Amino acid sequence: LVDGGRDIVSWSWPEGEFEGVQKLPGGSRAFSITISRDGLLMAAAHRNRIDIIEFVSWKTLATLPVHGAFPTSIRISPDRSRLFAGSADGAIRIWDLPSRRLVSILYVHSAEILDLEISTDGTTLVSGGGDSTIHVLRAPPARSGTVTD
Repeated sequence: LVDGGRDIVSWSWPEGEFEGVQKLPGGSRAFSITISRDGLLMAAAHRNRIDIIEFVSWKTLATLPVHGAFPTSIRISPDRSRLFAGSADGAIRIWDLPSRRLVSILYVHSAEILDLEISTDGTTLVSGGGDSTIHVLRAPPARSGTVTD
């Protein structure tokens, strides 16, 4: 379990033991936080950037600039090859993590995206929007390897 605040993240393990508090890189409010399924990466979405962080060391591996509206919900693909960011403008922006490039923008909602999820096999993307709709999409395939390659 990871929870974010204005400039900190706290986490605990399934046993419920509190593990710690850490300042986010850059010290600004995170609108959304996600951890890769293998627990190696964390992403924190801020108004003007998304930080990709090695979860154990807290080293910032990459900073992705926000294009357009700020991200409201982010997810890392199960293979760590892509980052999906639902935004306040109703679009889903997709980054190739190894190259740190924005590779696609999907305009799916007429209002902000409230939540975003990717299937365990990385092929299906589901978004819920402020326009009272839910979209189920085929996730674009990865273009290269994982972020740690």
